[in-house]
Amino acid sequence: MPNGAKDFDAKLSFLSDLAAWTAARQAFGERLVLCGDLNVALIDADLHPSQIKAGAIGQRANERALLREAIDHGLVDVVRAQNPAATDVFTYRLSHRLRSRQHGDCAQRDELRGAQIGARQRR
Repeated sequence: MPNGAKDFDAKLSFLSDLAAWTAARQAFGERLVLCGDLNVALIDADLHPSQIKAGAIGQRANERALLREAIDHGLVDVVRAQNPAATDVFTYRLSHRLRSRQHGDCAQRDELRGAQIGARQRR
């Protein structure tokens, strides 16, 4: 996934292709898990408040809309679904200096484990 700093158009193209790909997977009735560093803070709550910067790469409306479109094809933002009102779970890191304040990486792993366990229990 291009981060957009050097080639923003490539990032938008990737996100557009991702949305088309998830739509196709949904149309075929496939189940999938999409994870990784997508270089987009879907909502401001994914950012530490000190890192919210309107218009910054990773926070732009067009990036968010394309990622939302990809997710809306039958996917779920697990961290937000499990923590809808959380103000201390950040899934996007702009600065390595914030590592001590960053909870997203651990939270995502923990929430995914919880979702996997919950899915097994429902079977």
